[in-house]
Amino acid sequence: MFEKPEDIRKVRVKLGLTQEQLAEKLNLTRPYMSYVEKGLKRLSLEKINALKQLVKEAEKNSDDTTLDVDFYPDIFASCGAGSYVLSDNKETRQISKSLLPGYSDANKYSICTARGDSMDPTIKSGNLIIVRHYENEQINDNDIYIFCYNDELYVKRLSKNLNELIITSDNPQFCQIILKDKEMAQVKIIGKIVGVLYK
Repeated sequence: MFEKPEDIRKVRVKLGLTQEQLAEKLNLTRPYMSYVEKGLKRLSLEKINALKQLVKEAEKNSDDTTLDVDFYPDIFASCGAGSYVLSDNKETRQISKSLLPGYSDANKYSICTARGDSMDPTIKSGNLIIVRHYENEQINDNDIYIFCYNDELYVKRLSKNLNELIITSDNPQFCQIILKDKEMAQVKIIGKIVGVLYK
């Protein structure tokens, strides 16, 4: 079942997890998980058994409650140079409650489409991303957020120091950006990316 790298990727996608999320569940780093899916590293027997257990749990919860979550087909969250398309066009998508970490209310989540390749391989252009709306909680360093800056939407990893905000892409071809003082004040965090729906 897990003999080939593509088998592990297929299982991860079926579970609806990003490489980072699966790595966390298996107590691995995201880069290591990436190497496993590229065939450059292998999972230990212990990790394979843990992955099998995740699959069993997912199958057991496959009849889990589905929820209606707002989907904005005309709002594109940029994983690249930025794009911001405002729209009143709203639909609903049914997704499993198990895909909403810390679920409390479906109204606290929404779905939009990622564009660009700066978060590749974690988020690919065209993936649907699940956003948990930001409620002024503290930024968790290195988590992925959707935010508005200079009237454009971005999806990036954020880390915060005393007087600076560090913006990082997963694609090493993109440079890290550091915002300070007044620039930081122009950033409006919309939400945290808590899931990716692969097309």
